[in-house]
Amino acid sequence: MKAGTLLISCLFCLSFAPCAEAQVTAEIESQPTAPIQITSAECVPVQTAGSQCKASVQFASKGLWTAYGIKWTLTYQNGRTQTLSTTHDRSLGSAAVAGAFKPGEVVDFETGAIGFRFNGNDIPLATAVVRVDFVIPAVGPAWGDMKSPNYQKVMATRRGFSQAMDYLRQVYKNQGAAAMHKALGVQ
Repeated sequence: MKAGTLLISCLFCLSFAPCAEAQVTAEIESQPTAPIQITSAECVPVQTAGSQCKASVQFASKGLWTAYGIKWTLTYQNGRTQTLSTTHDRSLGSAAVAGAFKPGEVVDFETGAIGFRFNGNDIPLATAVVRVDFVIPAVGPAWGDMKSPNYQKVMATRRGFSQAMDYLRQVYKNQGAAAMHKALGVQ
């Protein structure tokens, strides 16, 4: 028997033809102390492969939050499980989305198509559980799993951005605007 191969793709359903799998309502893990709450979650079958999971999160009525992570635990009909994590960080985004999530703001997001293939056959999704992994405020301590690989990745990206900005400030201060533009590759 061949070992199972994990099929993760970023394909979206391009056809309106009905899919063979049934929709799976995701169980939302209760986390009453989390500064964001998952208000709805589901995984729907897609024509191209597997399922696409969607969720809505709502931020607390107080505070400003700059990033969060969501963790999905997917179980397939053959008993295999898969963990999928997604992060959203507004601190380093474009001007249109940079900043913080506002109090009470609702954010919808979705994964790409995800699935599990064993011996050449697609295995349908049986259950899905979703939870808040971490939340980073604009000011103050983060909430959740600070040892999460995704939390660590967000923080490393922020440190790298901060170091780059410090370098550019130093170039500007010591050598002027022309040198800074050159360092940026802008003439």
